Amino acid sequence: MEIQGAGGAIVKTGNGNLAFTGPNSYTGVTTVSGGTLALTGTGEIDESIEITVGAGAIFSVSGRTGGGYSYGGEISGDGSVLGNPTLTASGDLQPGGNLGNDVGTLTVSGNTALGGTYAFQINGGTGADLLQANGTVNVTGEA
Repeated sequence: MEIQGAGGAIVKTGNGNLAFTGPNSYTGVTTVSGGTLALTGTGEIDESIEITVGAGAIFSVSGRTGGGYSYGGEISGDGSVLGNPTLTASGDLQPGGNLGNDVGTLTVSGNTALGGTYAFQINGGTGADLLQANGTVNVTGEA
């Protein structure tokens, strides 16, 4: 099954797993609020403008062919990304979130390549965004 269409959004809630095993062409935001959203095989959500991973939730690309995923949108949130994500030159990584003072930690369990922008926030003396990477981080874009 392919999910397609202009606009719209995908919101994954609950503790279960949802796997996308092929291409999807919807253009809205992908939100993982609970459980796991997994891209497996040739699964992709390249047209989605943003992937937001909530605290305790997981966005997994480890089951994709090759174990990684190259994405040109924005990845934000306080959850976890499993696998080896690559953000292209148009990509944007924002731990915590992109809504003002939403300071947080995004965890990546794999190698990360940042070709786009790493946007982080510092909130007065009370905290700052953090990318917790359990692998190598290769930054070729902007911070």
